[in-house]
Amino acid sequence: MDKEKKLMKNLLFHVCCGVCAAWPLNFLQENYRVTAFFCNPNIYPAEEYARRLAAAQTVSHALGINLILADDWHEDWRQSVRGREQDPERGERCALCFRYRLEKTARLAKEKNFQIFGTTLTIGPQKDSQSILAIGREIGASSNLEFLALDLKKQGGSQKTNRLAKEYNLYRQNYCGCEFSQSRVHSS
Repeated sequence: MDKEKKLMKNLLFHVCCGVCAAWPLNFLQENYRVTAFFCNPNIYPAEEYARRLAAAQTVSHALGINLILADDWHEDWRQSVRGREQDPERGERCALCFRYRLEKTARLAKEKNFQIFGTTLTIGPQKDSQSILAIGREIGASSNLEFLALDLKKQGGSQKTNRLAKEYNLYRQNYCGCEFSQSRVHSS
């Protein structure tokens, strides 16, 4: 390993799907030793989870990045958002979902001695980046761990990642992943 690589921080980067991961993982490798973390117990049904995991694996493999798969338990996630099932997109349910996944990411980062953690979630055009970044900073502070606070949309990330997703021929979803957003998409 060359000297520059040794000086890079170890980054555990939560990925929600292959499309959202394509450009950020590629971009972040320039300055970090990146490990991807697929922690998405919100994704429903199981077939959808499998499609998104396969796309994340395709990207990780293409970029030579290790991908850790979380022990995801859909029922545990459902407990974390209980009572918020009827919330609109970008509401409190989404904030609780982001918190759940980022807390798991920070916990694993601490356990595995990563110096920094982050997420692809800010790249999604429908996601409230400021809310995600605030939650990440809060978790980082309470975990005594650095949070990589990047608003990937501001970096032209949505366009860049969409280009790479086409290049990799990745599966593209039409809802955030949870059954509550899925039912809204399919009822409209």
